[in-house]
Order: sequence, then C-alpha cells, then structure tokens
Amino acid sequence: MLAKVTPKRPEPSPLVRVDVAYADGDTLAYLFPRSIRIVDLNTRIARAGRVRKVALGTGCLLSSPN
Repeated sequence: MLAKVTPKRPEPSPLVRVDVAYADGDTLAYLFPRSIRIVDLNTRIARAGRVRKVALGTGCLLSSPN
C-alpha cells in the first residue's frame, strides 16, 4: 500500500515587501517584518517625505493622494 504524500507549502517569509511612491516621484521598496503594526509602518515610510501611494507585496492599496 502506498502512503499518501502531502506536498509541503513553502514557509512564508517573515518579511513583507512594501512599495512606496512619494510625491516627488521617487518609488522605494522596503522590507518590513510581517508583525509590524500599520501605525508603525506609516510612521516609518513617512520619514522619507510626502507619500502618494503605498502597496503591500500583494498590491493592496493602503493610501492614495489627497
């Protein structure tokens, strides 16, 4: 009798990529721990200037221009 083999899923990365488009036209990619709170994430990415758009690795829109 053959044993049933269950394929293993790869472990998710402990980091998530965050792409940030700034008002001056620059776009930067950051790596943050998945456990970071959104409030802390906003504080850290805003240090580089006025933010136009933020997208998580999945492409989810977090903020947009006002």
